[in-house]
Amino acid sequence: DFHAGPTRRSGGREPWYPRGTEMRNERQLSIVAADELAIVAERMGLAQIKPEWIGANLVIEDVPHLSMLPAGTLLFFKGGVTLKVDAQNGPCRIAGRSIA
Repeated sequence: DFHAGPTRRSGGREPWYPRGTEMRNERQLSIVAADELAIVAERMGLAQIKPEWIGANLVIEDVPHLSMLPAGTLLFFKGGVTLKVDAQNGPCRIAGRSIA
């Protein structure tokens, strides 16, 4: 997974650093909601958008308006797993081009 690990290299989203600077990796995980993917696919006139096409690590269901949850939201799952929403991922142009 490209987004795994405690650090990563800066890119186009961090113009304040020279490209390739080692920095804290704040995106350990990319989560998408199955219902929101279906809505986007329909609006784009596609049969589906597979999570792997946009680099998602985890697909969840039954979390209304997942993409609208504010930073700091805690998601509690059966079995004791808790995930914290840090930020919304901006659209990835590379993944977007592969779909469009």
